[in-house]
Amino acid sequence: MKCEVKGRPIPKIRWYKNEAPLEPERGKVDVRKYNSGYGKIGSRLRILHVDIHDTGYYKCEATNDKHSVETTGILMVKAGRMQSPSIIPNFPPPFPHFPALGGR
Repeated sequence: MKCEVKGRPIPKIRWYKNEAPLEPERGKVDVRKYNSGYGKIGSRLRILHVDIHDTGYYKCEATNDKHSVETTGILMVKAGRMQSPSIIPNFPPPFPHFPALGGR
């Protein structure tokens, strides 16, 4: 999952799972920040070795001194054997882009 924001002052991005802060966990949860150009910053949440316990509501929250915005996505993991797809689908981005946070 990923989200991108633009604002002044530069917003801080945090991830939550079921309203609890989500912290990076070696070998399981990877959170990376990146610059996406045009003054935007982004954050990518990657869950490794997904299992049914990863099912939940995942929220990306961006805040600065002026504003706060958030978006939530639902991850549903079903039990069963995973088969390799013959064609990997091209899914649309999981989160829409956030509106700009204050200033330009």
